Amino acid sequence: MLGTDVGSMGDALHDEVTGLVVPVDDEVALAEALARLRDDPGLRNRLGRSAGELARKRFTLEAMARAYDEVYDEVRRGR
Repeated sequence: MLGTDVGSMGDALHDEVTGLVVPVDDEVALAEALARLRDDPGLRNRLGRSAGELARKRFTLEAMARAYDEVYDEVRRGR
C-alpha cells in the first residue's frame, strides 16, 4: 500500500508497517516510494502481509459493527 496520510488513510496506512506514506503533493517522494516497492520484493511481501492482517482484524463486517456499537454505547452514556 502506498499513499498520503489524508482523511481516514491513517486508519490503515502505517508507514513502514502496512505501507509507505509520502507527503501530499511530493512527486519525488512518491516516485522514490514506488521505486522502493518495485525493487524490493521483501518489502512488498512484508507490507502486504501486515496490511492483510490489519484488514482482517479491523475492517471486517463484524469488527466494524463492534466499533459502531462502542460509539453508540458511549453516546448513550453521555460521553
